[in-house]
Amino acid sequence: MKPVPLHIVRYFKGEDTRLLSKHLYKDAAFSVGNRFINSLKDKINESAEVPVIIAITHAENDDGTPETLLTLTSRSTGPLQEGVSITLEAERDPSWDYPQYSM
Repeated sequence: MKPVPLHIVRYFKGEDTRLLSKHLYKDAAFSVGNRFINSLKDKINESAEVPVIIAITHAENDDGTPETLLTLTSRSTGPLQEGVSITLEAERDPSWDYPQYSM
């Protein structure tokens, strides 16, 4: 099977993570992550006295793959350890498995 680079969107809260979606294009992955984190921010801001903002960080993992973090940050206490990560990972896609022909 041929490896396909996919942008993986995951929600994290502390050490717990949950897969949200997989995308071929970074713009689509960022759009999903942005909508999810904005909805989460709005929900928290309805009940909190101190507003929560979104911090966007672009970095590279230990293996050199790019990662974008959208994290919730309180203006008074700092990061809430909750947010969305978008990473580029190579996954094997069975629909891209072409037969090998020999001549």
